[in-house]
Amino acid sequence: MKNLFICLLLIAPVFIKAQNSIYQLQIQNIEKKQIAISEYKGKKIIIAVMDVASPNLTKLIFLDSLLKQNKNKLAVILVPLKKEDEEVSKKQLKKLLLDSLKISYDISLPISVKKTDGANQHALFKWLTDKNSNTHFDKDVVSTEDVFIVNENGKLFGVFQNLTNLNTVSIKKNRKLKNF
Repeated sequence: MKNLFICLLLIAPVFIKAQNSIYQLQIQNIEKKQIAISEYKGKKIIIAVMDVASPNLTKLIFLDSLLKQNKNKLAVILVPLKKEDEEVSKKQLKKLLLDSLKISYDISLPISVKKTDGANQHALFKWLTDKNSNTHFDKDVVSTEDVFIVNENGKLFGVFQNLTNLNTVSIKKNRKLKNF
């Protein structure tokens, strides 16, 4: 019995750590294809929230430019905010983001991102907004300008309330993410 207890103590941290890994999560893109976050293992990941009704085009273009300059080290996921009173079609998203802006990063279907969405909050955002999961921040999505940064080891590195902060960091690094 004592040996069983010791084995459980040794194995438990492995299970706890595995449950808190962002790499176990998936998100559906606008093509309705499941994207495993594990595909981005070893890269920094920027997860940006977007308001479909009034998208910040400067933000979208900046993120695309940043991705193109750091393709081997960076992944970007754009997440349209799902609002109860607003239904956005896949066709509308594709027309704006892929056809008009020629965005080259992954775009999810609109999802629930806030803690106040309760059980409807997407698993990715449960991880991003809950310190028990990401072990770093306990911060809800505040606006459609929120940007989450996950480092190449799968740890939540930072939460920015607007692109200005992210843009400043990038400019200081010559828009390269070497030390980011």
